Amino acid sequence: MNHYAVEKPSVTAQYGVKPAASAAAKMAAKQEEFVAPDVKDGSIVLHAPSVYYPIVCAGLSDEQIRVMEEENAPPHGWENMAYEDFLIERRKLMAAKIKAAFEILKKAAT
Repeated sequence: MNHYAVEKPSVTAQYGVKPAASAAAKMAAKQEEFVAPDVKDGSIVLHAPSVYYPIVCAGLSDEQIRVMEEENAPPHGWENMAYEDFLIERRKLMAAKIKAAFEILKKAAT
């Protein structure tokens, strides 16, 4: 579901890469289709990423998955990592993404 009244363009679209909106829309649709086998009283019990990530990626192209992962910066193999290890690695990747974004802004300002 889009939370914007008007479609918000992705940064990657500005650089000639297919917008991630289609990947995000397909991912949202897959998430809505997923019903955990152990639903109790209408609330879905959360599962490990190693269980739900393949479901989220089902039906997405390799390019859509690449763009989704590029935009969200999960470490390679994140779905099988211990949570603390995931956090350590993702912080590094997010810091690199933030630095790259500031470099783009810096170039645009000069």
